[in-house]
Amino acid sequence: MPHHTVGTWTTRIARLPASRGWHAIVYTRLAEFSFEREDFLLLAQDQADAPGLHHRFLDRRSPLPPHRSWMQWLWRRGLDTGEIVPLDSAGLLAYTCNPNGEELKADLSAAVSAGTLTLNETEPDDSDDEEEDSDG
Repeated sequence: MPHHTVGTWTTRIARLPASRGWHAIVYTRLAEFSFEREDFLLLAQDQADAPGLHHRFLDRRSPLPPHRSWMQWLWRRGLDTGEIVPLDSAGLLAYTCNPNGEELKADLSAAVSAGTLTLNETEPDDSDDEEEDSDG
């Protein structure tokens, strides 16, 4: 058990109606979206989901609201800086995320100043959806 998860573990128990048995899930609350800590555990079904989930968790915990179009940049930055660390897992992808607010703020400011990140980009996949809807 990772040291930083001590005190965050909980259990959910549910009745299985077909077998009249019980199912218990033991997990760390760091995986809950609403859990109030800066660090979090990210669980994704596949690699394509991870950047969006990371953005969602980061947006809730960051005093700076990261634009949705920045999610791929934020994901790559997190991996490059070691703020996102892949974990050994089975059945899904797991990452521990420990964002450094001051470094993130500085990196975002630098990327916006350099033009790497802009605020006028369209939302990811929105333009594709609109085109498909307008064709009929």
